[in-house]
Amino acid sequence: MLTAEHPTQAIPNGNAEFMKYFAAGDAEGIASLYTSTGRILPPGAPAMDGREAIAAFWRGAMDMGLTTVELRTASIEVSGLDTAEAIAIETGAFTLGAGDGSVAGTGKYLVAWQCEDGRWGLHRDIWNMDPAS
Repeated sequence: MLTAEHPTQAIPNGNAEFMKYFAAGDAEGIASLYTSTGRILPPGAPAMDGREAIAAFWRGAMDMGLTTVELRTASIEVSGLDTAEAIAIETGAFTLGAGDGSVAGTGKYLVAWQCEDGRWGLHRDIWNMDPAS
């Protein structure tokens, strides 16, 4: 569970939980890391709102054979930390792994994190894939 710690600590901790849940095949665990009004904007698909839809998306990704994700934060920018509108913007890169140990794809992401009920959660999550090499 993410806490109201500083976002530069909460985000790496949240990413570690995300990777742990992904490796365990726990889509509901991943969805719990999002805010109650979280939204994902996956490539080539419509935006999806709320934890139920987010869990369904990640379950579908796992059902397609994805077994791991490695998240690498490049930067975290924090705004309004002492206000109710506090937000942290994370940019980074990811690697998706398949069940046979191969790399299924790589890409980059941008996540807007928001503090809700005393914990930082993924609020807006958008990513895209790198070209196949």
